[in-house]
Amino acid sequence: MRYLRNPRQACDALFGYVQRLAHRVAQLASNLKERGRIRLYQGESWELLLRRWTKLEKDFRSDAHGGYDLSKISDIYDNIKYDVQHNSDILIESEAQDFFTCAKSLADIIVPQEYGITKEEKLVIGQRICTPLMRKILSDARYTDVDECTRLHAG
Repeated sequence: MRYLRNPRQACDALFGYVQRLAHRVAQLASNLKERGRIRLYQGESWELLLRRWTKLEKDFRSDAHGGYDLSKISDIYDNIKYDVQHNSDILIESEAQDFFTCAKSLADIIVPQEYGITKEEKLVIGQRICTPLMRKILSDARYTDVDECTRLHAG
């Protein structure tokens, strides 16, 4: 938290980094010469790369309220971490480290709150996620146990 000082200003800075990177990716994607020079990791397409960053740019900032969707910070952090490791040629070299540090600092605060801080909060969140899933698995298991349509050989 000491690094951040002002979380609002940190979100503003993070949004600026996302905007500039989305703009850079759009420029690189439209320039055939650059596209040929830069190889994206694991054959990722330029269209997918562009969609990743433009979606984050659009979803992170809420124009209606002038605020930010803090749940997108973990997505931004995951994406910048991935691109720092695997697609460093697309990054704005002078900003890459600051972008990563800003995203990580915010993620270090936000992410634990998404999954609870205390044991009780973590348990409640885990139950809310797992209970519907377990009910569905149990229902499917019961259905497949009695229904002949799932058998490969009903014979």
